[in-house]
Amino acid sequence: GLFRSLDGQALLYPARDSTGQVTHFYTDFPAVLLRTPWYATAEFTLLLAGLCLAVLVGAVIHWVRLLLRRGAGQDSLSWPGRVVVLLLAMTQISFYALLFTLIGNTHPVLGIPMVALEMTPTVDYIRVVSWFHLLLTLMITVLALYQMVRRTKYLQSLLYSGVSLGFGFLLYYWNFL
Repeated sequence: GLFRSLDGQALLYPARDSTGQVTHFYTDFPAVLLRTPWYATAEFTLLLAGLCLAVLVGAVIHWVRLLLRRGAGQDSLSWPGRVVVLLLAMTQISFYALLFTLIGNTHPVLGIPMVALEMTPTVDYIRVVSWFHLLLTLMITVLALYQMVRRTKYLQSLLYSGVSLGFGFLLYYWNFL
């Protein structure tokens, strides 16, 4: 069947797969509307990216508070793990800053990001930061596995590894890796 859009102007023609589920809509204007999987929605992406950033920045703030309070007890993450998590937090913050810089530069007439019209050096910087984040993710994952084998306190490094792997999935899915 045909559907009218909410504004009543455009016609939508559904296309179904072999199971009868609508996979995309053809329109009477030059565009196709695709069905997005749940992990590609803006809500899920923003939730996962925000959770990753909140966990890593929260860990850094916690460690700064521990440094300011002398004799406050030991944390379960080793010194190399703390450095890796600090670098992970810094790479995520720099990734977001570069991404917002890239998206914020819009064409004055068309109103779309300039990156849609031409490649800029910022895209290369984002890719470098993404690969550096992947390297740090591998380091914290190896550290978590090493702590698991030694049967020491590993839950904290395992949490940071999982959060970082989640953000790495976003980087891979959105073609930054």
